[in-house]
Amino acid sequence: MSIKTYEEYLQSLQSMRPNMYKFDKLIEDVTTNPATKRTVEGHGWTFKAAFDDRYKDLLTTKSHITGKTISRYLSIIQSAEDMYANSEMKRLMFHLTGTCTGGRCAGWTALNAM
Repeated sequence: MSIKTYEEYLQSLQSMRPNMYKFDKLIEDVTTNPATKRTVEGHGWTFKAAFDDRYKDLLTTKSHITGKTISRYLSIIQSAEDMYANSEMKRLMFHLTGTCTGGRCAGWTALNAM
């Protein structure tokens, strides 16, 4: 599977040099800073669930371009079943995280609109 694990996701964020400030202080590590940590953890559930046998069928799909397994959040809708699965995935993520993973949803919607 070509999807990052939760640990790889955290490492990729830690390797970045974000230009983010809160109250005039640079946030050096978004994975540990109190202002961003919970958002990172919420988005991290998309990576955790992709490897969980209970959820992976909802969180992953086959790419119509490469044939590889990808995150459903990065997929292009090809059928009514894809649209239904996307709705179910979002509902599951609301239950797992207690919130909307808005950046993911907005990006996916823009990707499919193009």
